[in-house]
Amino acid sequence: MFIGISSEKEKERISINLIDSKIEIVFYKRYPEYPLLSWLSIMSVRKALKRLNINSSNTIIHIRTEILGYFVLKAVNNLRIPVKILIDIRGDLYDEIVIYYKNIFIKLLKVLLLTKTHYYLVKANVYISCVSEELKKFMISKYSYNGEKITIHPCAYSDFFQFNALKRKEIREKLNIARDDLVVVFSSGSQGKWQNSDLILKHLAKIKSIKILNLSKNKINSENVLNFFVPIVEMPYYLSSADIAIIIREENMVNKVASPVKFSEYVACGLPVIANEGVAMIVNIINKHKIGIVVTSMESINERLLKETSKINRNHVIRVAKENFSIKNISNLYYDLYKELLDESN
Repeated sequence: MFIGISSEKEKERISINLIDSKIEIVFYKRYPEYPLLSWLSIMSVRKALKRLNINSSNTIIHIRTEILGYFVLKAVNNLRIPVKILIDIRGDLYDEIVIYYKNIFIKLLKVLLLTKTHYYLVKANVYISCVSEELKKFMISKYSYNGEKITIHPCAYSDFFQFNALKRKEIREKLNIARDDLVVVFSSGSQGKWQNSDLILKHLAKIKSIKILNLSKNKINSENVLNFFVPIVEMPYYLSSADIAIIIREENMVNKVASPVKFSEYVACGLPVIANEGVAMIVNIINKHKIGIVVTSMESINERLLKETSKINRNHVIRVAKENFSIKNISNLYYDLYKELLDESN
């Protein structure tokens, strides 16, 4: 496993966390992603690759993010290593830069490097993994990637995200939630503007007949809001205690092509989801499998809609989650792709 680090302190921390791992770890120095610093990143990756003495065509380098993919491919070509390159592209980085970066100079530098990256990767005809069908369409239309070399692997949930009936009872008793109380959960691991955290929570807080389990960092002071920010390992217990989950995203290209891991985690714990039309993948899954309700605006979410959504069978939601987002199934898709790449080499 190649891991980029910015300091020795970071290297030490990662080494401690992975001390029991059976995977060999190779560190490389990570630099800020700007055009003028690209050569430093490429040389750093080249140095790390060189230490491995790779000389077999039966080698796949699987990379996360297109920028790092560009650095690795430049280093591989420089070393003339006969390997297969697979790049995970997790979202629309271009529009994320344009929409969310405020400094014009930094924005221009980021876009310049990204444009250069995609030009190089398209020319190299590399294999790409995208998190959604919409992202695949976007990559083809914006950058002219070869669609035959793009596969879909949505964000998977970890195995410990499972519905737990005992923990549901325990958490609800701990939080003084009555058996018939309707609990709506909202969880956000980041403060990203695309999460719409404040707007969602403030709207839900107006519906006094429900309880809101707020598992985000944005605290809302209301008598029907329970504010907690819990460790990831405890998250499935709190999701099990809830009845419905909410995902409302801004309607822009960044969200349209996304595969939010929160959605995968919600449905893994059997939660029917109320979502807007911001994320195409979520809309498609909900409509196809009837595991939630899609609304056109946040104002559409009222007590009647919440009660209707809560009647969706929890076991059905879990089955859909396992079929589409379990780490086992996603890993099998990657394994099949690895075999295809190696067969092509031979």
